[in-house]
Amino acid sequence: MTGELHCARSNWQHHPMWHAGRRLPVKHDHTLLVLFGALVAFCVLVDLPVTWNNVVNERFALYHKFAADPGGGIPWHKAGKDLLFFLLAAVVVCRHNVASRLSQANRTVLGAWLAVLLAAGVALANTLVSVSPMVALVGLRTNSPLLMLLVGLTLRDDDVRGLYHVVGGLAVFEALFGAYQYSIGVRVYGATLGYRVTGSFYDPNTYALFAICCVLLLSTQPRARIWYVYLFSAMTIVLTSGSRMGFSVLALWIVFYCVLRMRSTAARVLVSLVAIPMIFYIPGIVDVWAQRGSFYDNLNPHSERLGIMLEYLHSTTDAEILIGRGLGTGANVLHTDDGVPLAEFGADLTVAFLTDSMYTATMAQGGLILLICLLSLLASPWIAAKRGEHRYSTLMRLMPMLALLAGTSMNLTEAAPFNYVLFALYGFVAARTGAPLAQLRD
Repeated sequence: MTGELHCARSNWQHHPMWHAGRRLPVKHDHTLLVLFGALVAFCVLVDLPVTWNNVVNERFALYHKFAADPGGGIPWHKAGKDLLFFLLAAVVVCRHNVASRLSQANRTVLGAWLAVLLAAGVALANTLVSVSPMVALVGLRTNSPLLMLLVGLTLRDDDVRGLYHVVGGLAVFEALFGAYQYSIGVRVYGATLGYRVTGSFYDPNTYALFAICCVLLLSTQPRARIWYVYLFSAMTIVLTSGSRMGFSVLALWIVFYCVLRMRSTAARVLVSLVAIPMIFYIPGIVDVWAQRGSFYDNLNPHSERLGIMLEYLHSTTDAEILIGRGLGTGANVLHTDDGVPLAEFGADLTVAFLTDSMYTATMAQGGLILLICLLSLLASPWIAAKRGEHRYSTLMRLMPMLALLAGTSMNLTEAAPFNYVLFALYGFVAARTGAPLAQLRD
């Protein structure tokens, strides 16, 4: 009898309906993760040979010493980064049904993203008419990380988990390298602007932004031992960078990461009311720690970042305030210490100038129209998260706040690898909160 039952079960297992109700193991393709990880690692480590030579032999870190090619061409490390980015984009377009993913993505995030692309298209047309095709090409390159949202739409949970370990591992290395620089007395820019280090990056703010990139990915994963190792590494990076923006963003993330896990509404409100004023006091603490000038001097109209924005607004026409001076205006590749020949780009000093923040850079390129669209995109995950709880609700609530605050210090579309990871995560949450992709299994 037992043998007959075994035989009957064996025969039934060959029936197609036996497999129809079972989830058979699927071999996942890790091409996207490999290319994305390579892009992030390249952005982090490409400047390491020069940075290491400066630190070991000269005991100081230089800002943008090797940013531009003396011959006026595109530096090889920028070309390498662009090649990896477009290879990643090509794989997504060729191997995934992007149109289907877009049609099923979260409408709030997708609508804001399409509005940004439309406003950027208007700014691009303005550049072609008013400035030059070369500056338009620079503008396309500067804003190309916005297309990482398409990559994010195709990422799986396993891909994000793998990226989390890639960025976390690099953060551990950067924390150790930055701590070594700090221990031997490295001063950024020689002996000016305080006691700050840059890791393998060329700029302390970019170094701090990489730590913020790490904590964004921490928001996607459950806490474990390695999670705390990555968090400690990110904190070390921010501490040694002496970046006021980095300190404020990290403090904001820690406070609200804890607040979002509190069940009591009263406790959430109380902690927020106590913590938020302290976050705005943090830059003053950094001034003492890094031996920098007072942060509160930046609130002066003649200060660096606020002064740049006010100077731009005073020098523009009403039309430029609305639509900007054209895509590519104020891009870093037009304004470097080595001096890119502006004549080759058909540009002048009204196009090539230091913006030093996302808000000024966006205003310069596309005016209020592009700025409002970009701010809407950055805030869109928070709006989408208000409609219900989700596995990535913490990320969706924290990411907009961190991005908006980080943008006060740098143009986010130009700060690699933060720009690639940020907009990929926007695409990822758009896919995971859309229907029916939210129910897709990995």
